Amino acid sequence: MCLKHGFILAVGLLASCGAAPVFKRSTVPPSVRFEIRTADTVPSPSRIKMLQVGRTDPWTGVEKFLYVDSTPVFTNADVVETRVLEQTYHGLPPDYNVELTLTSSAKSRFAEFTGKRVGLPIAMLVEGKVISAPLVMDRIPGGKCWMGTAGLGQELATQIAQGIVGPSSFQWPRTEAAPKQD
Repeated sequence: MCLKHGFILAVGLLASCGAAPVFKRSTVPPSVRFEIRTADTVPSPSRIKMLQVGRTDPWTGVEKFLYVDSTPVFTNADVVETRVLEQTYHGLPPDYNVELTLTSSAKSRFAEFTGKRVGLPIAMLVEGKVISAPLVMDRIPGGKCWMGTAGLGQELATQIAQGIVGPSSFQWPRTEAAPKQD
């Protein structure tokens, strides 16, 4: 069943639309650097000011910044498989998300991590850019989460999913600006 309304604010909510290929961890090192970091909307001297890829305030057009810790809490090593999910909203073109299945050891750490982050955003980075910053709505015990891909399309979402667990041809589009930092 596809989610047809509203914005997704929790990484624990999964919506699968049709069969999607599953990419399992490969013996070849991942080609896409993936990280989950703590983040906040409030500036802090210990955090880096970053722009989320493709995100601006829909009413004002002002870029939305996030303040992200420099040290990752989770990385590629914590992901055992990925797949791409299609997301549809009332007549809008589909968007694509990457579902991440965590290792058994990361599953319990993720549940604890999200339990402490309820009501706060987390930053999901691909190659050093914030690609998704969901607001954690509840503790997520299942060992699965998903990352929005900021409207990058099915092909790039698939390359990201492949590259998190193994080799991929992913490259940022040339028009994509580097994340802004202070």
